Amino acid sequence: MIGDEPIGAMRAYTADKWEFTLDNVNFVQALAQISGILIEMTRLHKGQNEYIDTIATMRESPEL
Repeated sequence: MIGDEPIGAMRAYTADKWEFTLDNVNFVQALAQISGILIEMTRLHKGQNEYIDTIATMRESPEL
């Protein structure tokens, strides 16, 4: 989730029949949250790089 918005879903599968414990569920939930944070950080980094490129282009071309 990013803020209050879900950005995807994560599923956990096992090769054998398995009853997940609360610790298992908490672990997978933590992985999902970390994944969401990484996705958002990647988006922000990409946006920052695009902004820097735009500013650099504007600086090199005063007529813009």
